[in-house]
Amino acid sequence: MAGAITAGRPLAWLRRYGPPEALGTLAALLGAAVAHRVGGEVAAAVAANWAEFLAYYGVIAARDLLGRGRPSPGAALATVRDMAIEFGPAELLNLTVVRNAALLAGIAAAPSVVAGVLAGKLVADLLFYLPAIISHELLRSRRRVAGAPPVAEAARPSTQQMEGALPSAPSRGTFL
Repeated sequence: MAGAITAGRPLAWLRRYGPPEALGTLAALLGAAVAHRVGGEVAAAVAANWAEFLAYYGVIAARDLLGRGRPSPGAALATVRDMAIEFGPAELLNLTVVRNAALLAGIAAAPSVVAGVLAGKLVADLLFYLPAIISHELLRSRRRVAGAPPVAEAARPSTQQMEGALPSAPSRGTFL
C-alpha cells in the first residue's frame, strides 16, 4: 500500500464489512440451527458456512453493483472482477478449510450451537479479514492511480448529469 493507513480507514472498513457481516452472522446461525437438528454438528458447520457465504456476498455484490450506477452486464462483470480481487485470496482457504474447521471446532466445544457458531466464526473472521482488507486497500490504490473514483463515489451522478435525465413528473405533494 502506498502509505500509512489513515485514522478514517477502520471506520470505512466497518461501513463496508459491517452490514454484510451482520446479515451473514444471522444467516449462519439460522443455517446451523436448522442443519444441527437434521444432521448434527458437521451438517451445522457446513450449513453455517454456506448460509453466511451467500448472505455476506449477496449484500456485497448488490451494494457494489448498485454503487456503479445503472446495473448493466458490464457493471456486473466489473463487480465480480473487483470482488474476486478483494476477496479471492482471503476466500481461497476460508471457504474450503478454515471456516468449516473453525465452525466445527466451535460447535463441538461450546455448550450450544449458537455459542459454537459465534466462537468458530470469530476465529475464521480474524483469519479472513487481514488478507481481505489488504486486497481492498490495494484495489482502492489501483483505482486511485488509474484516476477512477471509488465505486461508491463513481455511482453518484453530478447535478449536471441528472438534469434532463428523467422527465419531470407532476408534483402530488409529499409521500407521507
